[in-house]
This record gives sequence, C-alpha cells and structure tokens, in this order.
Amino acid sequence: MGAADLGARLFPAEGPGVYIVGGADAWLRQRALRQISNHHLGKEPDPFRRRRLNGASLNRDRLESAARTVAFGGGPVVIVENGRRLAEPLKGRRGEELAAAFVGLVENPPGRAVVAVEWERNPDRRKGAWSRLGKALAAAVGAGRAVVVDADPPPERAMARWIAREASKRRLRLPPGGAELLEDRFGNDLRRQVNEIEKIRIHAGGESDAEVSLEAMEKVLGGGSLRDRFRFTNALQRDDARAALEALDRLLAQGEEPVVLFSMLYRLLVQIQLARTWEPGGKSLASTLGVPAGVAREIARTASRFSDEHLRGLLREAAAMDLRLKSSNLDARAALTALALGVSGSGGQSSRPDAASAARAG
Repeated sequence: MGAADLGARLFPAEGPGVYIVGGADAWLRQRALRQISNHHLGKEPDPFRRRRLNGASLNRDRLESAARTVAFGGGPVVIVENGRRLAEPLKGRRGEELAAAFVGLVENPPGRAVVAVEWERNPDRRKGAWSRLGKALAAAVGAGRAVVVDADPPPERAMARWIAREASKRRLRLPPGGAELLEDRFGNDLRRQVNEIEKIRIHAGGESDAEVSLEAMEKVLGGGSLRDRFRFTNALQRDDARAALEALDRLLAQGEEPVVLFSMLYRLLVQIQLARTWEPGGKSLASTLGVPAGVAREIARTASRFSDEHLRGLLREAAAMDLRLKSSNLDARAALTALALGVSGSGGQSSRPDAASAARAG
C-alpha cells in the first residue's frame, strides 16, 4: 500500500495493530509515522502512552517491554524509528531474538498496543526467524491485523502527478508545466519538493486555491535544473566538451551559483583521483566513492583516460580558481569553461588503462 493511501487503512484509534513503514524515502517514512501517531494519540500525545525506540540499538527485551506497558489512558503506541539497522542482516542471537519478538507482536499483539516500525528497506526474510516474520506478516496483513506502508518515492513516470497532487493538497494550483518544472529542478527529493511547493504558495499569497504563473515559479525557484547538472557532469565523463559547455551555459543562464558548479567539478575530480588509486580486494569502488555501482563504473572509465600528472594539475587549478572566485573579481564563466575543458579533454595517456575493468571485477 502506498503512503498516500495510509489514511484509509489506519486501525481504530484505540488499537491494536501493527504497521510496517518501509521504503527508501526518509521524508515519506517520517510523514507516515507522524500520521500514525497523530491518529492514535492526537497531536498532543500522552507521554505515558507513546514509546519512541531507536531501531539502531533495539533488542527483544526493550521491544516487548514497551509493547506490554500498561497506561491508564489506553494501550501503548510504540514507534520504532531509525530502523536502518533492521534492514541489514542481523546475525547471531540478537538478530534471531529480535525477529522472533516481531513475530510475536504480529501474530498476537499484546492488549491494545499499536506498534509502528520504520524500515529503510525490508530485511532479508529468506531464512531463520526473519523468514517466519515474513510469513507471519503476510498472514496478518491478510487478516487485517497489520498494514505494510510503501515509502519509496514515486517512479519517474509518476513524479509529476505526485507533485501536482501535493500542491493541490496545499491549495496551490500549478500552471501547465509547473509540476514538470519542479520535477526537472529537484527530481525525486520529496522533502525538497514539498518545501519548494510551500515557498511558491507563500509567494502566491498563501490564499486557498492560490494560482501562480510559470514565470513566477521560475523566479521563485532560481538556480539550475538537476537535469542540466546531470548533463554537465555526464558530458564531462563522456569526454564531450561541446555538450559540457552547452550544459554549463544553460546552468549559468538559469542562475546557478558558480561556486556550486566549482564544487561539482572539484568533487568529480576527487572521485576520479580516488578511482585511479583504488585497488580491488578491499572495499568496493562504489563504497569508496559513496555512489551507486553504475555511477562508480562510469567514474572508473573516466579515470582510465587521465594521467596522474594531469589530474594533479587539474586539482591544483580547481582549488586555486575556487579561492580566487571567492576572493576576487575572477570571470566565473571563463574560469569554469577553462576547467571544464581540462576535465573533458583527453587528460593525457593514462598509466592505468585497466581502471575500468578492475572496477567491474571489484
């Protein structure tokens, strides 16, 4: 069930019930947990009924104790937040005991307790107690004792509709192309999308059913689009100087801050340097760079066409330009163009032609 449909599936306010809120978007997860808490406890909850637990340090005893605590105002409402550790394999006795505790709560909720658990993604439920939890959860959902809330961001094809719906909830009427403009600028960063919608609504006067023009939206949003940022860095990695400069011109024309673009270039250069010095056998290249595996492979391919000497020169040049940009009247467009040409050029003959293949093997 999507997070947007949670309101129709909430349990009676007095409980009991079990909610699993899982997905990649932290903003959606937190909004669902807040909606659950407000429904069962009100916006000013009784502190003796609500139990907030940190999933990163949770164990069986703490979970069971919180769910079985008797409160005069009604059954306890247990909110397990920051459940990222629950998404990782929990080995040994602690993991098995915690999974078994969840099975007990799903199969036989104590009294009128309401338990809501935040997971960044579902645990591996293929074996042991986690396998039993998967089966128990499926049965509980079928019997109406549990609700699983999907907190993943909308797919790309549905993102504009999601934006338009969120704007409508806030009594803001976007113009034709308005939702697409927001999608282009901020992608699937839902927290940022909602913040920008609020900003536009306030600019439009904050009235019910406020209207705003596309031109006014562009003025309020400012900056460059995520799509053009991607085109810029992607062209640099593809050694396509012409496309990189075209994307750079668009970003500057949209009002993107030169300091931001310098930071993007410098970060790419640092990642290229890390990819050139990375060796298989330890952490994966993706973990070293802090990016998805597909992006790491692209950076590895880019790194293979740079010589160490040329890369060190570019890093020194970028650092010097950044300092001059902040402390003098350096022509930002000219400086960015020069650095982009350096990055998107051949970079000299690499002394490590197997960088990309090593990354694939790693």
